[in-house]
Amino acid sequence: PFLRLSPNHAWRPHFRYQHLYAPLIYLIVGVHSLLWQEFGYLFKKQLANMTNIKHPLPQYLVFALTKAFHFGAALVVPLLVLPLPWWQVVLGYLAMTCVGSLAFVALLGPSHYSDLAEFPVVATDGSIGHTWSIHNMVTTCDWSPYSPVALFISGGFNTHSSHHLFPKISHAHYPAIARIVEDTAAECGVRYNRKSSLGAIGSHFRFLRNMGRKPERPVTGCIDAQLPSHLP
Repeated sequence: PFLRLSPNHAWRPHFRYQHLYAPLIYLIVGVHSLLWQEFGYLFKKQLANMTNIKHPLPQYLVFALTKAFHFGAALVVPLLVLPLPWWQVVLGYLAMTCVGSLAFVALLGPSHYSDLAEFPVVATDGSIGHTWSIHNMVTTCDWSPYSPVALFISGGFNTHSSHHLFPKISHAHYPAIARIVEDTAAECGVRYNRKSSLGAIGSHFRFLRNMGRKPERPVTGCIDAQLPSHLP
């Protein structure tokens, strides 16, 4: 309800200012995930092209135990052993979670939510107008893909196209793979989205500002099958 992160999502007037207030929303990503989103995923019956999702019963127990361990280690134990008021412990936990949230969004957000990325709409015949591999290329944006520092900090998320194309290969190889991906994309006439680290952050906020503008036409759910602009 607070951010418009796709041109295929409905527009609301307050989205005009989302590029200004987005950092405040990003602070609570971790808390939202812990207390809401993860429960939603656990009980979802449909997600993307997966339907009638069912989990083995032991997985629900594992979920409950890991939640209990997290809050026990992060809140209950400090409340019991530290000579601090309870509100300081809670405030420290929230501060830690907010910092982690900002780091998560800074590392991962620009990889998909960039003014370079495409947001295909499913056509009336169920297609999106391109192949799985091209879809991974045009919907992601790599940042500093050949930097060992960026690789170390992000764990490979900076080479996001390689992360999606080769998920079973160690991220230690992603910089070398990214060069092959970029060269192959050039040979095949497919756009390879790449930015510097700071350029990716700027691209993300330009994307937020663009998504905050009122569309000229109302957003519809489907389109007729057509090829994206980057293909002949």
